[in-house]
This record gives sequence, C-alpha cells and structure tokens, in this order.
Amino acid sequence: AMVSTASYEARKYGVRSAMPGFIAKQLCPQLILVKPHYSQYKDASNITREVFRIYDPEFESYSIDEAALDVTEYLAEHPSLTSVQLAEELRAEVKKRTRLTCSVGIACNKRLAKIASDYNKPDGYYLITPTRSKVIEFVHALPIRKVGGIGKVTERTLQSLGINTMKELYENRYMLSRLFSRTSFSWFLKSSLGIGGERHSAAAERKSIGRQRTFGNQNNVLKLQGHLRRVASMVSEDMKKHNLKGKCLTLIAKSTSFESKTRSKTLPGDICTPEELYAAALPVYMQYNKPPKSYRLLGIRMTNYYKEPTNEDSPSLTRFFQPVPQAEHAKKLKEQFEKSIQAPTVPKATTSSNPIDLVPSKAATTEVKGETDTAPKLSNFFPKLSRDQYVKYVAKEAANLKPKKRDINEVIVIGESPPPKAKRRKLSPATVPTLEQFFQTNPKA
Repeated sequence: AMVSTASYEARKYGVRSAMPGFIAKQLCPQLILVKPHYSQYKDASNITREVFRIYDPEFESYSIDEAALDVTEYLAEHPSLTSVQLAEELRAEVKKRTRLTCSVGIACNKRLAKIASDYNKPDGYYLITPTRSKVIEFVHALPIRKVGGIGKVTERTLQSLGINTMKELYENRYMLSRLFSRTSFSWFLKSSLGIGGERHSAAAERKSIGRQRTFGNQNNVLKLQGHLRRVASMVSEDMKKHNLKGKCLTLIAKSTSFESKTRSKTLPGDICTPEELYAAALPVYMQYNKPPKSYRLLGIRMTNYYKEPTNEDSPSLTRFFQPVPQAEHAKKLKEQFEKSIQAPTVPKATTSSNPIDLVPSKAATTEVKGETDTAPKLSNFFPKLSRDQYVKYVAKEAANLKPKKRDINEVIVIGESPPPKAKRRKLSPATVPTLEQFFQTNPKA
C-alpha cells in the first residue's frame, strides 16, 4: 500500500505522501491506515468547485483539492468587500456545503498565493500586502525550498553555492547568470522578486498518458505479466477517452530495493488497444528482466501521439460547399459600401476577358468641365464568379506567376532581350594541363 496523504499528526513522525505503507508504519507504529474513497473525494471536489465558480467562473484547477482564483473582477463588482472578507466568506461556504476546512492564500499573483496558502493551515488564511516593499520582505525571508519549482536536486545545487534563502539567491544573481541557462536564470530572478503569473494560463496539451500499478514484492514472472496486462488495459482506456494513439512506449519498473528504471521503445506504428500495448510492452519487460528480479511496481507510459480525426473534423463535400462566414461578412461590407457612396449614373462597363477585373474600365469615367471623375461600380471589384471560374482563374494566375529558371550569373536589363547563356566547355582529363606544361607555356609564372 502507498500513502496518498497524511494528517498533520502523522507528518510529525516523518510520514509523507507517496511513501510505502510499511515504511510509514516503521516511522509511526501507532499509524492508522484508512482505505481511500475516491468517489467521495470527487463529490466533495465538485461541490467546492461550484463555490469557486461563484467568485471566478474561469478558475484554474491544480488538483482535486487545490485551485487558483482571480477575484479582481468580483471585488470590483462588490466594492464594499475586502479580499480578507472574501476569503472568510469562501471558507465558510465550503465548510457549510462539505464540512471540510479550507486554507486560503491572498496575494498579487499565483506564485505568492500558493506559498501563502501553506501558512495558517489547516483552517486559516494568510495575506501578503500587495506593495513592493512587503512582497520583497516576504519573499527574501523564504527558504529556497519553499518556492514551487525548486526541488531536492536544485536545492542541493544552490546550497553548494552557499545559497539557502531567496535573499541570498537575489544577492548572487550575477553568479547564477553565469552558471545557469538564460531561461533558468530568468526564472530564479523573477522568483526572488516575487514576480509570477497573474492571469490563468491556457490548458496545456497533454503530452503523455501513463498508468502505474503498485503491489507487494513479486518475483513470479507469470504474475508480473498479469500486472503488466492490467496496466496496459488501464492505459488503453485513457487513450480511447482522448481518441489518441501512441507510437513511443515507456516501461516503468521499480524493484523491491526501490531502484526505479525506465526503458523506452519506438514502435513502427500507432497503437492504443490493450492487446497491442501488452504485446509491445512484454518484450521490453523480458529484456529488462534479465536476470529475473523482484518488483513492486510496473507502469506503462505512451507518448508521440496521433489523434484520430472524428466526424466533426473530417472534411466532406457538404461542409466544403457551405457558405464561408468570411464571405458573408464581405458581402455585408459590400452592401454597406454601396449604400454609403453616391455615384453618378454612368454607362455600363465594357466586358473584359479577365474574370476578375480589379481596375475600373474607361467606360466608367465621365468628363465634366475638363475634369475627370471616376465612378467605378463595386461589381468591378467584387464580381460574382462560380467556383469553377474562380479555380480556373487562380490556376491561370499561378501559372503566370511561376518564376522562370535563369542562370545565376545572368544579368537582365529591363527593356532589352536577355543575353544568351554561355556554353560551358567540359574539360576532360586529357585537356587538363600538367604542372610542367603550365610552366612551359607561362615562363613568367
């Protein structure tokens, strides 16, 4: 069993999420393990999201129990309400509907609000005053590990450079600019100044789909293959939900000594069925399992997607010949333009061999007192063509615009005929002079 989460009392003993149950029992012998009830968690999460939509209909969900709300507009619509009062109102509403506590972080951007939400847990709020001095004061007092995005590896790297707090990170910004990439240094600098995203980010496209299955220590090959088959079925269900097929399969295996390794394989075609996934994963597993080992986790991850087209995405003759909204918009603009201009009556324009004549004809001009007033009809600019006429016209114009191949050294003077191309003389080995012949014919050289 794996620990999905731990109470604050258990955390005092070192129990953390994603920890094996037997290790948690060793750290805290009086630990009580409770079976999860995911259906109840989802129901409670849906209720809390209904509360979030009251204050921000476009809130950004981080997980089943965490979200970021932009309440700027809500506070503007309710000027008598402060941010602290709103936080208290939100917490009370969540507790009323779900009987669950809720901690709130209030700040000028998502990064600071996330950090502030960890203060005054499990049932409280923390406000970071939105002024430059208060933000800098709050951020510089933070240990580097408190900032989301700085994990164990980055923490050890920075500590080896003598950087333990965000203030020290800011003071050593020049050294960081020389040691890290431009992207990493920019992120470090923004974090040390308390700069973060203020608006909700667009939903990122999913790049991988994977499932893992944890079990007791197992070294029986047939039973391990059964676990692998079940994982393949779960991955297949997820891929079918998103109408995806994958071409790159990655096998994840964790031994009883907690050694985790991955093996990837690029397949000749896209797959998504349980049988295909299992057939592709089994050779990778058998190759990895030499000599046979004892495992406690197996997983499959698929990447390099191909999305199958649906009926809505596939083209059809009916959809092709439907009127385009842009054409309808252009038609409306044409009608508005015809109403706005007051042109004098002029003779009809002469017909042109070109189906699209963008230049007004001479018949559309009249001379009044020695001055020429042009009164082109809009039909000269927006002719009514059938689809076949338009396709023929575009093909004709494309043929006329096709560039002609010319020699690289050829110079063309406008108004003159192009010079003839010079014929290059091919040199055979017999015609190439030797060094002795060259110096005999060129004694000065």
